[in-house]
Amino acid sequence: STAQVTIVTGHPENGNIEAASAALNIRPEFFAPLDDALRAAYMQGGVVAIATLSKLARPFAQSGRSSGSTAETPAQNRTSPSNPRVS
Repeated sequence: STAQVTIVTGHPENGNIEAASAALNIRPEFFAPLDDALRAAYMQGGVVAIATLSKLARPFAQSGRSSGSTAETPAQNRTSPSNPRVS
């Protein structure tokens, strides 16, 4: 009816969105399918983004040397008064 339209359109014009949604009987459950669709699209977008990334180089891949090697570096091999070595 005209009265209902006036009520529904009057609330947003006065800045009262909550009253307009109450007049339209819009509850959060009304938007649940939209929320689910947005969530699914967001998740799928992440899957696609990850799938299209190029493979990253493995920074710790073994290349003839074992990772975590205990071999001494030249600096560790030197003897000095502050770094005496016991043989």
